[in-house]
Amino acid sequence: MKPEGLWTSIWRFLLLFSFGGVYIALAAVVLRPSSTQAKSEPFLFPDQISISSWQFVDADVIEGPNVRRQGRRYRYAQNERTLVATLWYGRDGRACQNLLREQLSASGLPASSEQASEEQVSADQISGDRIGNVSADEAQVGGGRVGGGRVGSAQVGDASVQAASAISVHTSIEGSYRYISQLGVDSLQALIDARGGSVVTHEQFMRNRYRYFLRPRSMLRWLTGKESIVGDHDCLLTELSIETTSALSRPLLDSAWQDVSQWGQAQLYAKP
Repeated sequence: MKPEGLWTSIWRFLLLFSFGGVYIALAAVVLRPSSTQAKSEPFLFPDQISISSWQFVDADVIEGPNVRRQGRRYRYAQNERTLVATLWYGRDGRACQNLLREQLSASGLPASSEQASEEQVSADQISGDRIGNVSADEAQVGGGRVGGGRVGSAQVGDASVQAASAISVHTSIEGSYRYISQLGVDSLQALIDARGGSVVTHEQFMRNRYRYFLRPRSMLRWLTGKESIVGDHDCLLTELSIETTSALSRPLLDSAWQDVSQWGQAQLYAKP
């Protein structure tokens, strides 16, 4: 056999072997369960989550629409202060996106908007004249969401006007999170994403997903059937709320967030 023919045969064999491996890997992904497929059983929230310098008081379940979305609210005390930690678990990518859209965007900042890390939404955007002259026939504007409930609305007749609030988005080594100061309550919100850190917008969430799948190790896990390409990863939407008593509210929220963030990342079963 001529050298040219030998190399052609070897090249064809390698090409056939490569295509065969790809087809087998695809079949494995489609036909056999992935080791990281979304869990069918409910997520088990613990009876309590330890937060440094805070005394646990009680907890109650927040009813979700289905097993893909579940919630729990924890209450803590420190001297005369009360801290409320509201957690929502999203079992897969779609549930996580719904949590971003329905929970974070309902608080006043669109979940699809990119904000600068220190951007301030000033309370001056809602003028006193507007609040004072609004009539009962005007459209209703929802208030912020704090501790899992709707608060922050000033009633005027049958209508409600969103109370003046200040919102700021920040970035740290753990990811992005945002503060909301409204009606005597300061809150810290973020969605802990199993694909990497914490996010506050839909764009950040999708960027984490794309970056994850572009990693060689992630591609290898997908091709070998160890992980699904559909993005069946979970998340925890967290909201910490404390009554505004002084300038100490933000440091207290920051400290509590460190503990909750570390605990949350350890619970998510899909790792970067």
